[in-house]
Amino acid sequence: MLTEERKKAKKCFSRIGWYVFSILAITSLVQIIVMNVIGILWPLAFQNQVIQWICIFAPMYIVAVPVSSLIIKPLPVKNVEKKKMTVGQILVCVPIAIFLMYAGNMVGMFFMNIINFITGIQPADPLEVLLEGSVGLRLLVVVIVGPLMEEYIFRKQLIDHTRMHGEKMAVIFSAVLFGLFHGNLSQMFYAAALGLLFGYVYLRTGTIRYSALLHMFVNFLGGVVAPFMLEGINLEMLEKFDPAFITSDNIIKLMIFMIYAIILFIIAIIGAILFFINLKKVYFDPQENELPKENRFKIIFLNGGMLFFIALILWSVIKTIYA
Repeated sequence: MLTEERKKAKKCFSRIGWYVFSILAITSLVQIIVMNVIGILWPLAFQNQVIQWICIFAPMYIVAVPVSSLIIKPLPVKNVEKKKMTVGQILVCVPIAIFLMYAGNMVGMFFMNIINFITGIQPADPLEVLLEGSVGLRLLVVVIVGPLMEEYIFRKQLIDHTRMHGEKMAVIFSAVLFGLFHGNLSQMFYAAALGLLFGYVYLRTGTIRYSALLHMFVNFLGGVVAPFMLEGINLEMLEKFDPAFITSDNIIKLMIFMIYAIILFIIAIIGAILFFINLKKVYFDPQENELPKENRFKIIFLNGGMLFFIALILWSVIKTIYA
């Protein structure tokens, strides 16, 4: 690749870095402003769960994403050819998604346990806050709106703007940024793992329809089904082996949840088998402006936008550890 082309590629990735950085920064700024204004004008507003969720998510989806999109609008785009997925292909992707979720979650738990062992601090899990919402709110935001917006940002926008520099790189890059964007160790690794699947599905279909459906399914399992199965089970009493926990009602609920967990684990094992069987079928079409291997990391990450984004993510991770 010519030096001039490398400079253009570096500017492209810097703009993308500023794009994801600005989404987080604008979201935080608008959240602070909105919450302070509402707190002054309507002090009791935050007792309403719907108001709480609007203040948390509306700043990102309604303000930050549209405004930040202006940053990458000037970048060249190489659209992906649109193709349909068969029902069989979708059904193969489902257990693979569950396998990747399990595998990524285990990696995240490993690092969280290391931090807990070294510092004595248990990193906070932001998911706990999201799971406190009503079923209706979780279905709307966590299962529908969230996946659609995230697939638009990390698959449609990122892959379309980086594909000309290498399809494999574009999928991995979008997955890494998707994981980092979550800003906490609890979600970071499984989000990145799932991002690889979602990104490849988007690359081969040219539409976020299928990756969004898979994303919605995963979020439905984690954001709706799992909390429903755990509802009424006092986990603190269970962890402490409190004899008061042993009631017929609790035992039945626990058995139902264990059956659900076993079924998911079996599906994850099937997903692992399917993952490695289908891995040899994965292919990437060569691109004219493929990044050279020797300078790829430097071009992608050692630029102003990406460094600011990574710094913001590190701060977010540290904040969740000491929350």
